[in-house]
Amino acid sequence: MEIHSGLVHFPIALLVIGAAFEVLGRVSKRDSLGVSAHYVILSGAVIGLATAGTGLLASREVQDPELAKTLALHGFLGLSVVGLAIVLSAWRSAARKTLTGAAAAIYLVLLVVGAGLAVGTGWLGGQIAHSGHSHEDHHEH
Repeated sequence: MEIHSGLVHFPIALLVIGAAFEVLGRVSKRDSLGVSAHYVILSGAVIGLATAGTGLLASREVQDPELAKTLALHGFLGLSVVGLAIVLSAWRSAARKTLTGAAAAIYLVLLVVGAGLAVGTGWLGGQIAHSGHSHEDHHEH
């Protein structure tokens, strides 16, 4: 499904940029970067839902059992990243400026790990798409 491959770059980029804004905002003590980070991460989560949905639809066409296993891992990781982004967005929204100390450190670590996981999940998807064994090669015509 071409829609998935067209959407996939947006949530990855938004989550990485959101994490960078959040870290820079904390380091520079600029609240505006933190506010921007929140909206960028939320946007990444929303677009991530659409991306995961189109990926799920595309994966239903796979007939090859080995490719199906790799796609299942890719899908699990993708949904995990989206879920984490939603939870972190809700946490940031609820906490507003009170996200300090240990809670802020946990939030930042989870955010950076989530952004890294988004990149890794995208890399795995790229490996699937460029392996010569994409879903289009394995569905019945």
